[in-house]
Amino acid sequence: MKEVVYSRSVCKVVSMVLHPSVTPTIAVILLLFGPTILFPLSLPAKGILIGVVAIDTLLLPLGAIGILQGTGVITDRSLQDRKQRVIPIATVALCYGLCILFLSKIIFAFLVMRFIIAALCCVMVAGIITLFWKISLHMTSIGGVLGMLFSMCVTGLGNLQYALIVFLILAGILAGVRLQMGCHTPLQIAAGLLLGFFLTTGIVLLF
Repeated sequence: MKEVVYSRSVCKVVSMVLHPSVTPTIAVILLLFGPTILFPLSLPAKGILIGVVAIDTLLLPLGAIGILQGTGVITDRSLQDRKQRVIPIATVALCYGLCILFLSKIIFAFLVMRFIIAALCCVMVAGIITLFWKISLHMTSIGGVLGMLFSMCVTGLGNLQYALIVFLILAGILAGVRLQMGCHTPLQIAAGLLLGFFLTTGIVLLF
């Protein structure tokens, strides 16, 4: 089978669009606007949930990483150096904790909060692993989205089979991109995907 080779620009775009800071917001949009039990929520209610998640899991983490880079705590915004990942991951975990705190005060946010709790657990476990080994954070993140979609389908809380198929394809593309860019080994890619999928699935189903 001929190996698929992506251009450098395609690799960068895919890595940015499916960045760990972006995927939680994408997942929540799927939960709110896809065929799930949350679809009947009003647009203002959905806007509140998306706003809280986007601010706490996208804007704040990216802003914090920018500050860390500006102050010299980290030298590479893409965090290729494993040793430079610890403080940014801890910062992201704090942002996720803040998100959960806000969501806990919103009655109709139970399902979204469950997913963010799972995402926080993924961040924390990946952070611990990062102390010893460079696991793929991109794949952990998209694995978490796959776990959420799978859980919704299994429990009957949503009919997201088509979204699950699309994200399986995207996960394959992302894995190929990260490998081609030399960011990770195949084992680091697989470990990240499995960690995100099984941890999120277990938490969403059992929490």
